[in-house]
Amino acid sequence: MLILHCTNKFLDQLGIEPSMKKVVSEKGILGSWSATYFYYNNDKVFLFVNDATLFSFTLRCLTTDIMKIEIMAGLIDSLHRVNVPLTVIEKIRKESDDIIFTKNTNRRVVGSINNLVYLYHYSMQQHRDRYSINMSEIESKMHRVPFKYLSYKLPVDVLKSKLNIINS
Repeated sequence: MLILHCTNKFLDQLGIEPSMKKVVSEKGILGSWSATYFYYNNDKVFLFVNDATLFSFTLRCLTTDIMKIEIMAGLIDSLHRVNVPLTVIEKIRKESDDIIFTKNTNRRVVGSINNLVYLYHYSMQQHRDRYSINMSEIESKMHRVPFKYLSYKLPVDVLKSKLNIINS
């Protein structure tokens, strides 16, 4: 089960009713995730951030009918790009077969997400136009930004440490 703590604007935008079930945030290999979105040149960019590691990935043009598939595909792609072994990715995929949407109440994580949104905006502005933006490259840069929330460690290093992966 993947627990996705969403901002109110994320829930409203996609017309999702948050689950009222009591959920344990630390359940699973990676724990819980947070989600929001922001606009860049009139395009919606959906941002997903792991609460424990601040490892993030983005999606564009997210629709409710295939949202769960798109989220899992984005997560798997991002993990693959930072050299997480396929066996670990498969375990994460199997445990995340169901996504539960809840409201985000962790203000520390929301503050870090706001920092990430600013950094994504800044990195995206470095490109000539919106069609030349390579989101994989920008995500890779975001994985290598130290955060105070992580005691100035890098999200990719904290992720690999949490997954017991030797840095490669």
